[in-house]
Amino acid sequence: MDGKITERLIKLRKEHNLSQEQLADELGVSRQAVSKWERGEASPDTDNLIALARLYGTSLDGLIFDAHAEPEAKEEEKCELTERETAAEINEEKEEAERSHMDTAEGVVAGVIVFLSCIVFFLLGGVWGLWHPGWIVFLAVPVLPTAVSAIKKRDHKIFCYPVLVTAVYLLLGCQWGLWHPWWVVFLTIPVYYIIGDFFKKS
Repeated sequence: MDGKITERLIKLRKEHNLSQEQLADELGVSRQAVSKWERGEASPDTDNLIALARLYGTSLDGLIFDAHAEPEAKEEEKCELTERETAAEINEEKEEAERSHMDTAEGVVAGVIVFLSCIVFFLLGGVWGLWHPGWIVFLAVPVLPTAVSAIKKRDHKIFCYPVLVTAVYLLLGCQWGLWHPWWVVFLTIPVYYIIGDFFKKS
């Protein structure tokens, strides 16, 4: 693809304050596709050209030929712009790779927790006959991974605190019959979020 067209695609995206990932979401394509367009390794098809023109509020001629283009920048300025764009693309690709590795790790952890929960459940049921309330161990499946994610990302809202409270209440009720007055544990849910928001802002 022509180098001037790739420069216009980058320029228009930046003018509209869009990252490659955001533009990809708008068009319904992958971020890698947008990256290839801007590196000149591939060209948008007709449908994507029309979608880009609509998104940027220009005609196809304006998108492809840049009818109102400003005078060309000096060669040094072009080199600097290309270097900055390349560095930004590399950073975006690194961030995407890190997110992909993190998602994979979280998936593995979730799988291990499911497996361990099954083992614990069958041990409780088979050895001690605690099929009920042993099933409560499966509530650990969403609780443990979200606890790890909440600590890593420092966002208390990721943690499935309501599920933990439900597990505690069911254990108290099923095992020891303490349905009342331990329903009050549910009142800690709004308190948890209020305190979390307070410390996040401070």
